[in-house]
Amino acid sequence: MVNHEEKDKEITKSQLKRYIETNRRDDDLIENWMKLFQLRKTNRLSLEDICEHLQLNIRDVRQQRSTQLKSAENSLSSYTDNQRVLGNDVQVIVDQMPMDMKLKIINEFRKLITDKVDFDGLKLTEYMKQFMDKNFSSSWVVLIVKGSYSTTFLHLEDCAFQFRLNNYSFVVWRTFFGFN
Repeated sequence: MVNHEEKDKEITKSQLKRYIETNRRDDDLIENWMKLFQLRKTNRLSLEDICEHLQLNIRDVRQQRSTQLKSAENSLSSYTDNQRVLGNDVQVIVDQMPMDMKLKIINEFRKLITDKVDFDGLKLTEYMKQFMDKNFSSSWVVLIVKGSYSTTFLHLEDCAFQFRLNNYSFVVWRTFFGFN
């Protein structure tokens, strides 16, 4: 008899069909998967079948899946916390910073961009660098971007944050240079 834990690790042909329809995949995928992996002719595809066919260690696969699920739960929790604390007008892009720091930075940016009629990016970045150096120690870099951007940089641990607010992207990080 299959226990519920093991039964939950099986995919039925009808579940696979629903997935194919929902995700607009090729219908042939169902039969191909059933032929490729179904070793017990049960109209069910199990994790054991897949691991056996692909010569994978089932314990390793389960451990990897468990790690991925925990990571996904943490990401969702972090996203929910960001929206609740930082506000719905903020879209977080990269989040490698404690919440108290993010909140101070966003609130200062928010205050500056809503109080100013004339947006002066250079003055704003200079001000924010000084604000962050004063509040979080020195060696901060501040970018404000309108439109798309790509970036690569080194930063101190837990000292990088990228977000969108009022049609601008804000990128801040603390660098190793001049670190004290």
